[in-house]
Amino acid sequence: MAINGNPGFVSACPICRLHQTEFLFEKNNFKIINCFQCEIASVEPMPTPDELASYYDLGYFEGNQQKFGYVSYIAEEPYHVQNFFRKAEMIRSFERPGKILDGGCATGTFLEAIGPEWHRYGVEISDELLKAKPPPAHYNVWCGDFLKYPAPAAPFDVVTFWDVLDHVRDPKHYLRRAGELLKPGGLLALHIGDRSSLFAWLMGRRWHIIVPPTHLYFFTRKGMTRLLRQCGFDVFHHEYEARSFPLDLCFFRLSYIIRHPAVKWIYEKIKSSPAAKWSVRFNLRDVMTLYARKR
Repeated sequence: MAINGNPGFVSACPICRLHQTEFLFEKNNFKIINCFQCEIASVEPMPTPDELASYYDLGYFEGNQQKFGYVSYIAEEPYHVQNFFRKAEMIRSFERPGKILDGGCATGTFLEAIGPEWHRYGVEISDELLKAKPPPAHYNVWCGDFLKYPAPAAPFDVVTFWDVLDHVRDPKHYLRRAGELLKPGGLLALHIGDRSSLFAWLMGRRWHIIVPPTHLYFFTRKGMTRLLRQCGFDVFHHEYEARSFPLDLCFFRLSYIIRHPAVKWIYEKIKSSPAAKWSVRFNLRDVMTLYARKR
């Protein structure tokens, strides 16, 4: 079919493989296409595995504005742990302590938040980050692609993906692999942007989640719920949480959303001031946490 705004461009959806797609806009030299069938948008062209791996060097975690990541992930760890406390609390309310695997665990901040009563495991693709800040040995962090994570002797009770599935080439395979690693009835928890939210609609191409090639997919709650069902999971709870961020990270991300010299100047001033680590807490209701059970 002809695609709105670009009738010469036709591409199949990388999730459902159908050609029921429309061209939305371009950003960072990538086309953003939307699938009518699965209600998931994605980038075109899709980066190769080698290109994707190259994005997550230490620069992504240490202030490289071309990578759309963090000012300093290690310095920001207290904020990440604070944000994870709510998720840890919810998981404890749904599941007794057991084996938990955090996919895309970075330095293990969620594993810290969930507490020592759990048998904690993690997967992180960035070897540079793990060398810069090795997680404690008892977090059992494995460096590599989640899809290649070795099968454990006993299944996991919980698998989590916090801000992960929009970064990977094939989120459907990640969900299926999570299902293989979980016990029957096991808990899957994930956190991603919601393209169907009011704030995302108001911001359009300037929505802070749309930063290809760091983010490759842009989900709606309905679309992700359907995808989870296809992969053997039933969503039973969702929520939109307030989160805390350091002030310099807020302006760091604003500087690549609004590319204006004034915004960059403000960011540079804040970064070198005592205000850099002031805590800013807000909830735009555009990032969702979903909890699902394996069937």
